[in-house]
Amino acid sequence: MTPAGTDKPIGRSIESSLRILVVDDDAVDRLTVRRALAKSALAAATIEEAADGPSALAALTGSDAGRFDVVLLDYELPGDTGLDVLEEMKERGSTVPVVMLTGQSNPVTVAALMKAGAADFLTKDLVSPERLESVIRVAIRVARAERATRETSERLATTLESIADAVITVNVHGNVTYMNPAAEALTGWPLSEAVGQPFESVAFVVSAEWSDREEQPDLLHQHIAKVTRGLELNVRADMTLVSREGRQLYVDAIARQLRDAGGSGIGAVVALRDITERKRSETALASAHAQLKDQAEQLEQQVDEAAALTEELEQSNDQLLRANEEAEAARKEAEEANKAKSQFLANMSHELRTPLNAIGGYADLLIAEVRGPISDQQRADITRIQRNQHHLLSLINDILNFAKLEAGHVRLTPTTVAMDLILSGLEELIAPQLSQKELRYTYNGCGETYTVYADLERVQQILLNLLSNAAKFTPPGGEISIECEASTDRIDVLVRDTGVGIPPDKLEQIFEPFVQLDRGQSASSMGTGLGLAISRDLARAMGGDLEAKSELDAGSTFVLSLPTKQPAAR
Repeated sequence: MTPAGTDKPIGRSIESSLRILVVDDDAVDRLTVRRALAKSALAAATIEEAADGPSALAALTGSDAGRFDVVLLDYELPGDTGLDVLEEMKERGSTVPVVMLTGQSNPVTVAALMKAGAADFLTKDLVSPERLESVIRVAIRVARAERATRETSERLATTLESIADAVITVNVHGNVTYMNPAAEALTGWPLSEAVGQPFESVAFVVSAEWSDREEQPDLLHQHIAKVTRGLELNVRADMTLVSREGRQLYVDAIARQLRDAGGSGIGAVVALRDITERKRSETALASAHAQLKDQAEQLEQQVDEAAALTEELEQSNDQLLRANEEAEAARKEAEEANKAKSQFLANMSHELRTPLNAIGGYADLLIAEVRGPISDQQRADITRIQRNQHHLLSLINDILNFAKLEAGHVRLTPTTVAMDLILSGLEELIAPQLSQKELRYTYNGCGETYTVYADLERVQQILLNLLSNAAKFTPPGGEISIECEASTDRIDVLVRDTGVGIPPDKLEQIFEPFVQLDRGQSASSMGTGLGLAISRDLARAMGGDLEAKSELDAGSTFVLSLPTKQPAAR
């Protein structure tokens, strides 16, 4: 049985895995649908029936609700109408696409059905094998594309919330539409209060040299207004920002235009990096340099008066030389760090663009009617998918090109949590990977007494990364298992696979940042090389650890150790 949320591909060789629920009080109509499906390319699909709304809802919201790929729902049912059943499905959180079967295509009824969330409708007199197959395939593909778009949006939101730079977006009128947590901390404005406010009110930014100038400074929001209109491609400058609490900060400000799918400007994105400490250091260094220079000039003037003063001048020059050498070393170190960050951003951009390009490709196929004719409403829905896909690609290209990842503090919220609560839901989250490669998954469950003191979300993040790696490096038909072992003060979670394995001399190297071993994977399937490094750091931050054991061609075992109670302060 397929777990809830699993995406099964729609292809000629796997129609037998499809499950279709036919809801109609008329046995003859149900038989007509069965016969039409039997004559179509979906003849191998599993068909279940329900004669009324309550029976349909029970099947769709039970423990095996996720087994259905599509519902064919009659509009005229005894008691509740098909519209009532559809609305109740949406209230219960069902995401199964619904194709309505109607006796006649009343425009008002059709509009109400589509507004309520129906994927399509089909009049019963038009039911044919070809038409029914086409409607079902399109409904399933559209539903999956929408789900993929939502997941991509959530990943993008997570990226914006996790970066250290402040990110603010404004509309064409210069009013704030979004701020990430770093921007809230920098400006002192919570997002709920900042949205709709003029940018210059939320981020009072003026030129860094304002205090030294008599004329009106060039305010950043004036440049942003030009960017939104396309008069300037981008703006970058070191500025002075006054926060809501009155703090004066130096920031490196970058602004660039945001465009919709048609290329029209819809606002701007502004990235602000706090460089206050750097500015203070530069000011102190400049002051020290000026003092040394003055001393050198004085010593040169007095060199004829005393040899002792000449010696003092030489010592001062040596100090200045050492300071310059240290500054040069610091500059080279910063360049190397920036290079590493740039490579990371390039990899991340590729990882995000790939699913978005796939969404766009399938949407183009549907618009071109390669898979069959589509209705005007379907065309409008697919157009919205394309528009959102282009918008997300634009955000990725704009934000990831200007935002620079910096080290931040990981926020942990440890509590006492049962391991079974975390582990029992993992199969559902990696079900698509398991299904794609036909991998066997085994989890026997942890005892009720197996509890750990850790951050639930971070533990789940680590385990999902380990399971995803296991699925990636395990050949089709292999096996992945997960189990628990308890000791006096720790719980060990063992993630085993029957994959290609890791060389013994590389077991520690895989936990280093940006390290990616050649394990027989194509370039498109490789990530940034940060997953295991981050996972081990998170485990150790919670008082635990992450280790690996492996043999070439015999699989690998990753052991996540977590404390059963709050560790002593370190």
